[in-house]
Amino acid sequence: MRKGAGTILIVIMVMALSLFGCDGSDGDSGSGRSSQRNLPEVTVAEAEQAMSDAMLISALSLFLAFGAEEGDTSVSNEEGSLSLSWDDEADLMTGIGLYTITMKDYTVPSDDPFGAEYNGYVLNGTVIMGSTDGISTTLEMDLGMSHEDAENYPVQTISMDLKGFQDDAEQMPTGDIRINGHEMNFEDLAQAFE
Repeated sequence: MRKGAGTILIVIMVMALSLFGCDGSDGDSGSGRSSQRNLPEVTVAEAEQAMSDAMLISALSLFLAFGAEEGDTSVSNEEGSLSLSWDDEADLMTGIGLYTITMKDYTVPSDDPFGAEYNGYVLNGTVIMGSTDGISTTLEMDLGMSHEDAENYPVQTISMDLKGFQDDAEQMPTGDIRINGHEMNFEDLAQAFE
């Protein structure tokens, strides 16, 4: 599926940009995350560092698509610590479908060209991007994080459920973002998505 690999990258990048191309505010609170409420609250700067690593690694995973063969619906790095998959109904030309990024104790390699942007978090969990109509897009994150300098990098979880629209740059994403189980304002964190 090398022919479609570039299209996958374009589709996923368009979905991400459509969600985060402008400032906005978060919506209603999510549920089922009460177990994270005992984790420490973090500053906006600390949250941005963690979100930046999550978005960086999500973007890096898109390059895995270049290694996909015709008929593949998933591809991973050699270690199996980072993978990208898409559902059977995915239409790579329109962006319709579900795209899942899975991280297992993943860190950005020291020799990676994007390493200078990396804050050092180790990530576990999933990022799911999708669209059922090629117009509205969703982004979900359910990530556990750790850092060797936990005092200065205290984020341990990111939970996100956002929805945006590709055809309306003025439409703000809706949903919620929780860092360490505490709700955070999308507008404050918007820089991490750029």
